[in-house]
Amino acid sequence: MFGVGFALLGYCPGTVAGGAGQGALDAVFGGISGMLIGSALFATFYSSLNARILKKGKFANITLPHLLGVNEWVVVVPAVLLSIAALGLLEYCGVLIVLRFIFVLLHLLNRIKGDLFSFLSAFSKTLLTFVM
Repeated sequence: MFGVGFALLGYCPGTVAGGAGQGALDAVFGGISGMLIGSALFATFYSSLNARILKKGKFANITLPHLLGVNEWVVVVPAVLLSIAALGLLEYCGVLIVLRFIFVLLHLLNRIKGDLFSFLSAFSKTLLTFVM
């Protein structure tokens, strides 16, 4: 059901809202109506889906903070800072340099294989090479 809208219109739910906001008629009529029809179908058949399909298997509520045994913020804050740094690096250096940097970083990880101090030293030198 979810793939029908993708295949017919080329919109995901987020971009159909953006397209409708820009006045694209295919998004307004096809996308929004498709979302409403799909939601209605899911609501109609939810009880039978829940009994037959959705309860099969074990779907545990496992998160990275739960696996590490830490507070959520210990994972969220570094992830946000890393995302901001990566996007800033991408904006500053460009795509090809960032891809080259990632390749070098992976190469360093492969060579070091666990020595954290050596990795951090090589990482900082590599970062200075690309930024300066």
